[in-house]
Order: sequence, then C-alpha cells, then structure tokens
Amino acid sequence: MFFRAPVVFVLRSRGGIPVLLDEEEVERRLLERREVARAFKAQRKEVENRREQDRLDRNTAKERQLQEAEELQAASDKWRSEVNERREAYRQKFLEAEKQKEEAQAAEGS
Repeated sequence: MFFRAPVVFVLRSRGGIPVLLDEEEVERRLLERREVARAFKAQRKEVENRREQDRLDRNTAKERQLQEAEELQAASDKWRSEVNERREAYRQKFLEAEKQKEEAQAAEGS
C-alpha cells in the first residue's frame, strides 16, 4: 500500500504568478475545452445545413426562372408568328391588287 500523491501541474499565468492545478482543475478545464469543441461542431453543422438548404433553394429558383423564360420565349414566338402571318396576308392582298391593276393596264394597252 503505497501512498499516491496527487498530480499537481504548475501553470504560469500571464501575470507571471504560478498557479497550481490539481487533477480536478485539469479535468474541469478538459471538460470545458470539450464542451467548446462540441458547441463549435454543432454550430458548424448548423451552418453547413443552412448553406446546403440555401444552395438547394437557389437551384430551385434558377430552374423556375429558366422555366418562366422558356414559357415567355414560346409566347413571344407564337405572337411573332401571328404578326408575321397577318403582315404577309396584308402584303399579299396588296400584291394581288397591284398584279390585277397591271393586268388591267396591259389589257387596255393591247
């Protein structure tokens, strides 16, 4: 049966005054560091989750914007096609009238 002496650590503080740390104080500081590390990891995980959700939200928004752009382009193409058809019909009407006028003048001239 040997006497077990308590482990004592000497820690110098910034003021230059040595501070003695016993096993309980060392254990308390170790637990405190572990708690700080655990809190940091939890906060980091939360930030990573928020970033991932933000990334997914941005991708969803991009897909929605692309879909809206495609729909607008299709509507614009349809409108343009209708305008061009009407313009061409109007043009053909005047070309036909011009052709009939020329034929009438040619018939009078002969």
